Amino acid sequence: MATLVVGTQWGDEAKGKVVDHLAKYNDVVARYNGGDNAGHTIEKNEKEYVVHFIPSGILHDDKLNLMCQGMVVSPKRLFEEMEYLRSLDADVSRENLQIGWGIHLILPYHVAIDTMEGGAIGTTGKGIGPAYTDKAARRGITLADLRMPGDLKGKVRKNISYYNRMLPDKMQVSEDNVFSELEDYGERMIVFAADTAETIRKIRGKKNILLEGAQGTLLDVSLGTYPYVTSSCTGFDGVTAGIGTNLDIQRRIGVVKTPMSRVGEGPFWTELGEYGETKKEKKLEGKERDDFLSEMLPKINAGKATDQEIGRYLRVKGKEYGATTKRPRRIGWLDTEAVRYAVDVNGLTEIALTKMDVYSGMKELKICTKHVAPSPRFSWLQADNIAKLEVVPGWEEDTRGLTSIEGFPANAVNYLEKVEKLSGVPISMISTGPGNDELIVKKL
Repeated sequence: MATLVVGTQWGDEAKGKVVDHLAKYNDVVARYNGGDNAGHTIEKNEKEYVVHFIPSGILHDDKLNLMCQGMVVSPKRLFEEMEYLRSLDADVSRENLQIGWGIHLILPYHVAIDTMEGGAIGTTGKGIGPAYTDKAARRGITLADLRMPGDLKGKVRKNISYYNRMLPDKMQVSEDNVFSELEDYGERMIVFAADTAETIRKIRGKKNILLEGAQGTLLDVSLGTYPYVTSSCTGFDGVTAGIGTNLDIQRRIGVVKTPMSRVGEGPFWTELGEYGETKKEKKLEGKERDDFLSEMLPKINAGKATDQEIGRYLRVKGKEYGATTKRPRRIGWLDTEAVRYAVDVNGLTEIALTKMDVYSGMKELKICTKHVAPSPRFSWLQADNIAKLEVVPGWEEDTRGLTSIEGFPANAVNYLEKVEKLSGVPISMISTGPGNDELIVKKL
């Protein structure tokens, strides 16, 4: 059986936790797109793990993890991640990790051009977009190219020359730096190299395969809020090209975060506050964080808080800061038209709801039921859409750590039912906290 886990929003939906749970019931976990612009945070065994390249199944002893050909990977940062995981007692070896020969490498000139150009739309500056650009332009460097050092040097030199013509003098990339990275990490990568597509072909229909998507549907380069998107196909549309073979995916799970979030520029129809103000916020921790939350909640419940203040309260309570960028995430009410869109384009069979516990204590919530277009509607994703918000009752009881729906307050149950009705698919999982055991699994 094959299962797909995708984000329904702009990423950061807590997919890592859902994948970590499902990995227990699967033999193989395969990542099919993106680079380390994605970050999955998992709390497990009283430790916090953040993985960027390596599939979340690496935290399970008996799982095979595949980094498939649809990914782009920085050799240097990949091995930094391996060492980080090993420092937390995770096993990373050729026995539990394979890297596809067809993946494209992120090299120093990609990072340089991304640093220069990517700020306008809020990229991570890690070189992901330029690496995918090289792939489309047929000048990319793959892991397989490392087997042919003679040809490799000519290709790399040509790329360095191409990018240095666009870079200012102070950002010029030297051949020595690029070849040094390839020499330091290339042979080590080849140890993990495999035909991951053939691995999947040999086991499909015999073993359970879990497909892990990075980012979210609204960041898909073809289906998302273009041009404020990532550089790969993030959902079901990216699976076959990303793994290199066909799979019959019976179970397709969309992860939905409520409240929802976004990092970087672009439309956000239910946003609480102004992005310009959000960018100025500093991260609160410890007593400062606790004091802010205790002071703000009564103000919110008295109806005296601004949208900016409500957004900050939810951001601070939910610890909504980028796993990759550390930037404060923009926060907004759940947009169920966005969820319906993700259900449609991915063919989702169910959704997993995360972060709902941060609403605990709030007397009143809002939810977007549909978009209204003030101008002729040419796209569901047009930036001038207006979110139609409906006020719904909140709940004062704390749902953190609950293990069954029976323990939920009535208004929380009503909220779940409303999300299901508006989304058009059932909720199969509900996260009640950051811990890997704080998850309710419903029988469908």
